[in-house]
Amino acid sequence: MPEHPFWSMIAEAIDELGLDDSTYMTTEIRGRLDGQPWLRGIRYDDVTRFTNRLQTACYIVVAYLSGMREAEIKHMKRGCLSVMRDEDGHPVRYKVTSQAFKGEDTPSGTEATWVVSASVATAVRVLERLQPPGQDMLFAQPPAHRSGDTGSSSNSVMGVSATIEGMARLVSWVNEYCAEHGRDDGIPKVNGNDWRLVTKQFRRTLAWTIARQPGGTIAGAIQYRHHSVQMFGGYPGTSASGFRHEVEAEQAIARGEQLGDIILNPAPQRLTGPAAEPEAGRRLQVQDHV
Repeated sequence: MPEHPFWSMIAEAIDELGLDDSTYMTTEIRGRLDGQPWLRGIRYDDVTRFTNRLQTACYIVVAYLSGMREAEIKHMKRGCLSVMRDEDGHPVRYKVTSQAFKGEDTPSGTEATWVVSASVATAVRVLERLQPPGQDMLFAQPPAHRSGDTGSSSNSVMGVSATIEGMARLVSWVNEYCAEHGRDDGIPKVNGNDWRLVTKQFRRTLAWTIARQPGGTIAGAIQYRHHSVQMFGGYPGTSASGFRHEVEAEQAIARGEQLGDIILNPAPQRLTGPAAEPEAGRRLQVQDHV
């Protein structure tokens, strides 16, 4: 068989540039870590894997920063995000609409709205781009991009087990990436093992974080769709967990620090209300006895 007329040119190119073991997408890598592209290129063989990782990462952002339950997240659909803007067109509030089930009289749930952060809004937009046209469910299992890939050919929504396994793979990938690139910001191990994430951790962790803020119990009751402050007050943790005592202790410390600021800087403070004088004033005279 005669030699291909361009083989010599191909051989010269291989000698000069080398020969890779895969083919790469021509998509520009725009994501940056420390000012550098996070990856030099995406192989076609990795498209499904990275798609699954990205979808899982979006789930974590929504679950942790919205306070939504698992079923509420999984019922999110394309177009569920709404943005309120000011007169200059700047976004001032983001809202996500989905189905709420707990405490409702119907198994199909009822429409509910959550106020979310800009990070959650970004995650929702990414999820909408991940799904093919015509697929409204944002957490439908991504279809396979190539023959032999592990993506799902159905449009069924991911179950809890699939989400937990996806988070475990994401944790492993993050730590492998950090080790390969000499980074020290991987996900810390617990007793020598990768942290095992479960879907319930995010909602409870956010509740604990909200409860530690001034006025957090009321804000949490609103965000978590509880009917009373008392219900949310127990949600950040039971007495056995230590969360409640820790929150109460930090709230006491915060009140003490605020009172200390008033004592040290009394001039800007204006006492108002029926207890302003003499009760509040008397308490602020503590500096006279120091």
